[in-house]
Amino acid sequence: MLRTYCSKPNVELEKLPESLQEDYANKRSPHNGKIQLGLEQGYNLLNDLGDRLGQIYQQQGDRIRNVLAVRHNSLFAHGLHPISSSEYQQASEVILEFIDAGMAVVVAVRESQPVQFPKNMNFN
Repeated sequence: MLRTYCSKPNVELEKLPESLQEDYANKRSPHNGKIQLGLEQGYNLLNDLGDRLGQIYQQQGDRIRNVLAVRHNSLFAHGLHPISSSEYQQASEVILEFIDAGMAVVVAVRESQPVQFPKNMNFN
């Protein structure tokens, strides 16, 4: 759905519903004039557009942010702390739960719009 409203890496303001345009116009960078969204902001936009994946992120957002904070403060990112086994297990569970829920939404959308093969072929 984001592809409808964004051309990487810029949100095309005129494609957003009018009710969202002012909020997202305020996110425009003074440096390059683009509206560039981070990971969480992208999910927030999906939620604002009524997309089910954005809604799932909103429901699970606190748990995901907590796991991302552990990663952020770890040796794997910007911090100096190793990730413990229990932290890894918790992160794995949270992220896999989000992925499973997201995939169920994406697959359900694709399956609701089956491909129609041609019924006949004309070679004129």
